[in-house]
Amino acid sequence: MLTDIEAIFFDWGGTLVHVSRQTLAWVEGAERAARHLFATGLPPSDTAIQDLLDILHDMQTRAYQPPDHREVELAAALTAWLKKLGRAKPAPDLLARLEDLFWSPWTECLDVLPDVPATLAALHRRGYRMAIVSNVMAPPPYCRRQFDRLELSGYFEATTFSSGVGHRKPHPRIYKAAIDATARADAPLAPERTLFVGDIPLYDVAPPQKLGMRTALIKNDQTETHWAPEDYQVQPDVTIQHVRELLDHLPARGEA
Repeated sequence: MLTDIEAIFFDWGGTLVHVSRQTLAWVEGAERAARHLFATGLPPSDTAIQDLLDILHDMQTRAYQPPDHREVELAAALTAWLKKLGRAKPAPDLLARLEDLFWSPWTECLDVLPDVPATLAALHRRGYRMAIVSNVMAPPPYCRRQFDRLELSGYFEATTFSSGVGHRKPHPRIYKAAIDATARADAPLAPERTLFVGDIPLYDVAPPQKLGMRTALIKNDQTETHWAPEDYQVQPDVTIQHVRELLDHLPARGEA
């Protein structure tokens, strides 16, 4: 049993929700952005949608590398895309509109994994403070819209997204930002009394451990498809197949 835990930090995608429809949402977002752009008078291009997706992929590949692990801003990708299409200096309102068109389908694409709401509700009743720490390119307002749709918002005291911090896991800044976001003046948060729960060892186990957190790794046939060989060398405090198994390791606060 993990008897000294006060707070639980959860990864989002793959831990609490399915992300299998995310790629299709990006394609739909690119289609919406392209339709709007061509409606403004820009000559249509047969490759425009794929061009935007390729630019995003290339930016991610470069930005996600160590040591910075920077998060990509869609506005930068849209600016490069518009330049390629012949509009070198887009107006800010056009960029804002294209960004909204791109992200709107994404806010409908995630699906809660089985038993997650019941598990979160049980942990809340047991007295645990809970927060989200997630790698996600979508800006925080769109992430919160997704949380509201999934009816998960009420369980978490704080949500820390790489899009808001500017750095992705495994950069230490995002974990420290999560601790700061969750701490309160009347309830400071000690890393050693925090449990980090996630599905990628190199993101959700090794870096939190370096900061003194305890860790729970979700290991099953689906999560292991995303692991690198190095992931298998990382040792969490607890290994589970699904978040519902946390209830076997986390007693009600004050009962241990």
